[in-house]
Amino acid sequence: MTRHTRISFIVFACVSLYASVAALAQAPADLVKEGRKLEQDGKFDESLALFRKAVAADPKLFDAQYALGRALNLAGDYAAGRQALQEALRHEPGQVQAKSRLATLEEERKGQQLARAVAALELLLSRGHLEQAKSELQVTEKTYGKIESLKRLRKSLQDLEKR
Repeated sequence: MTRHTRISFIVFACVSLYASVAALAQAPADLVKEGRKLEQDGKFDESLALFRKAVAADPKLFDAQYALGRALNLAGDYAAGRQALQEALRHEPGQVQAKSRLATLEEERKGQQLARAVAALELLLSRGHLEQAKSELQVTEKTYGKIESLKRLRKSLQDLEKR
């Protein structure tokens, strides 16, 4: 092997190594991009898998964490979705879209909890468990305030107590 051939080989190896490292550095962003395309095509499981790979490759990449959070929420895994969105915000705290998504999730979570509480109160009232309903209603009012659905339940409870 001549000196020129060895130098050419070394240069080629260095360029190849640089290209490989550069490709690896781009991989998480490319995974997110491909995951978003899959998401648009309705292939949610495949997109979720790509978002997870992107986060595993670069946990600090906002786009990867944000995309993972959105996908997990769409899949119904709200706790994990919220955690991914919080992680995205930890790395880029000024991102309005992640803050907005988290606020929306919190409101939805509160709404679901309230709906369960109202359903439980209605069940207690329908079964005649007035004292337990009264106690639960007080706790629920402290948590959510005196909103319209709770006012109606309070009125129903009072009517039942009069009988």
